[in-house]
Amino acid sequence: MVVVADGIGGRPGGEIASSMAVQAIQECLTNEEWGSAWGDRMARAVFLANQQIWSAASEDPTRAGMGTTVTALVLVAEPERWIIGNVGDSRGYLLRDGKLRRVTRDHTVVQDLVGSGALAPDATGDHPLGHLINRAVGTEGSVEADTFEGDAMSGDIFLLCTDGLVGLIMDDELEGLLKGLTSDGLEDKALKLIEVAHTGGAPDNVTVGFLALEEST
Repeated sequence: MVVVADGIGGRPGGEIASSMAVQAIQECLTNEEWGSAWGDRMARAVFLANQQIWSAASEDPTRAGMGTTVTALVLVAEPERWIIGNVGDSRGYLLRDGKLRRVTRDHTVVQDLVGSGALAPDATGDHPLGHLINRAVGTEGSVEADTFEGDAMSGDIFLLCTDGLVGLIMDDELEGLLKGLTSDGLEDKALKLIEVAHTGGAPDNVTVGFLALEEST
């Protein structure tokens, strides 16, 4: 399991919200009493994390409005499948056979403009509204996570990251940086991506998490 979360900038308690979300989702997804419908289980985990953060903020006026993005990945066996849950603009990617595919969809004003055809996909990088998200965990009494799932294959590598990385690096460039990556090099590659983001002037926190399926021999 991998979970990344990024507290909303400019809001009080963002670091607390992100920590609460990660802990709540990890606890929920490891609770065997929840059954095996993993898509529903992921959505419920995010929903309950949202309730905890919302309640904590309601009880402490200094934390009013606190919230976080969340992207979570879990792998399950028999059959081997992957499930990703997402709220906000932290992302989940799948690297398979050297090709990188973005799994999640950003919950941002800019992404909505792209979806409506009002903005070209290649014009998002430096858009003045690029920092505005329109869905987060904890900022409202209820939230719905997007969930994605598919069959897992030997050699698959998953990348979860916050917008501090992908706000600077386009997907094609990111694919190039991951070229030749194997499970043995994940830690070094994570550090390299963080270095690249900071060197490029990352405007936000940079969190990177990998999970790999061992290649069959």
